[in-house]
Amino acid sequence: MFVDDPRTNNSIEGYHHKLKLVMKHGHSTLWTFISMLREFDETIYSDLRQWDNGLEPPGRKLWMMVQARKLRLVNKWDEVTRIEYLRSIASTLDNDI
Repeated sequence: MFVDDPRTNNSIEGYHHKLKLVMKHGHSTLWTFISMLREFDETIYSDLRQWDNGLEPPGRKLWMMVQARKLRLVNKWDEVTRIEYLRSIASTLDNDI
Protein backbone atom coordinates (compact mmCIF):
# COMPACT_ATOMS: atom_id res chain seq x y z
CA MET A 1 0.00 0.00 0.00
CA PHE A 2 1.24 3.49 -0.84
CA VAL A 3 1.90 5.68 2.18
CA ASP A 4 2.78 9.37 1.92
CA ASP A 5 5.37 9.37 4.71
CA PRO A 6 9.05 10.28 4.51
CA ARG A 7 11.17 7.17 3.98
CA THR A 8 14.34 8.57 5.45
CA ASN A 9 15.61 10.78 8.22
CA ASN A 10 17.01 13.34 5.76
CA SER A 11 15.74 16.25 7.83
CA ILE A 12 17.74 15.02 10.82
CA GLU A 13 20.78 14.41 8.63
CA GLY A 14 20.44 17.92 7.19
CA TYR A 15 20.24 19.38 10.69
CA HIS A 16 23.35 17.43 11.72
CA HIS A 17 25.21 18.55 8.57
CA LYS A 18 24.39 22.19 9.31
CA LEU A 19 25.56 21.75 12.90
CA LYS A 20 28.87 20.24 11.72
CA LEU A 21 29.42 23.18 9.37
CA VAL A 22 29.06 25.64 12.24
CA MET A 23 31.08 23.56 14.74
CA LYS A 24 34.36 23.81 12.88
CA HIS A 25 36.62 22.90 15.79
CA GLY A 26 36.54 19.53 17.51
CA HIS A 27 38.03 20.73 20.81
CA SER A 28 37.23 24.38 21.28
CA THR A 29 37.13 26.53 24.38
CA LEU A 30 33.86 26.98 26.21
CA TRP A 31 33.44 30.52 24.87
CA THR A 32 34.12 29.46 21.30
CA PHE A 33 31.61 26.64 21.71
CA ILE A 34 28.97 29.06 23.04
CA SER A 35 29.67 31.43 20.17
CA MET A 36 29.25 28.61 17.63
CA LEU A 37 25.99 27.52 19.29
CA ARG A 38 24.67 31.08 19.02
CA GLU A 39 25.61 31.19 15.33
CA PHE A 40 23.90 27.84 14.76
CA ASP A 41 20.80 28.98 16.64
CA GLU A 42 20.61 32.08 14.44
CA THR A 43 20.79 30.04 11.22
CA ILE A 44 18.01 27.74 12.41
CA TYR A 45 15.89 30.69 13.57
CA SER A 46 16.45 32.40 10.21
CA ASP A 47 15.27 29.27 8.37
CA LEU A 48 12.16 29.08 10.55
CA ARG A 49 11.33 32.76 9.89
CA GLN A 50 11.65 32.17 6.15
CA TRP A 51 9.36 29.12 6.29
CA ASP A 52 6.82 31.06 8.36
CA ASN A 53 6.81 33.70 5.62
CA GLY A 54 5.95 31.08 2.99
CA LEU A 55 9.37 30.18 1.61
CA GLU A 56 9.53 26.41 1.18
CA PRO A 57 12.61 24.49 2.31
CA PRO A 58 14.96 23.64 -0.57
CA GLY A 59 14.04 20.41 -2.31
CA ARG A 60 10.58 20.18 -0.77
CA LYS A 61 8.81 21.15 -4.00
CA LEU A 62 10.66 18.47 -6.01
CA TRP A 63 9.91 15.84 -3.35
CA MET A 64 6.21 16.71 -3.46
CA MET A 65 6.16 16.49 -7.27
CA VAL A 66 7.79 13.03 -7.20
CA GLN A 67 5.35 11.86 -4.51
CA ALA A 68 2.39 13.10 -6.57
CA ARG A 69 3.71 11.27 -9.63
CA LYS A 70 4.08 8.04 -7.65
CA LEU A 71 0.53 8.36 -6.36
CA ARG A 72 -0.82 8.95 -9.89
CA LEU A 73 1.00 5.84 -11.10
CA VAL A 74 -0.38 3.72 -8.28
CA ASN A 75 -3.90 4.96 -9.04
CA LYS A 76 -3.48 3.94 -12.72
CA TRP A 77 -2.78 0.31 -11.83
CA ASP A 78 -5.93 -0.93 -13.62
CA GLU A 79 -5.62 1.43 -16.61
CA VAL A 80 -2.27 0.33 -18.07
CA THR A 81 -0.57 -2.93 -18.93
CA ARG A 82 1.66 -4.43 -16.28
CA ILE A 83 4.82 -3.78 -18.30
CA GLU A 84 3.86 -0.10 -18.79
CA TYR A 85 3.18 0.17 -15.07
CA LEU A 86 6.53 -1.39 -14.14
CA ARG A 87 8.41 0.84 -16.59
CA SER A 88 6.69 3.94 -15.20
CA ILE A 89 7.46 2.97 -11.62
CA ALA A 90 11.08 2.17 -12.51
CA SER A 91 11.47 5.50 -14.28
CA THR A 92 9.99 7.39 -11.34
CA LEU A 93 12.15 5.60 -8.80
CA ASP A 94 15.25 6.12 -10.95
CA ASN A 95 14.55 9.88 -11.02
CA ASP A 96 13.78 9.86 -7.29
CA ILE A 97 17.23 8.59 -6.26
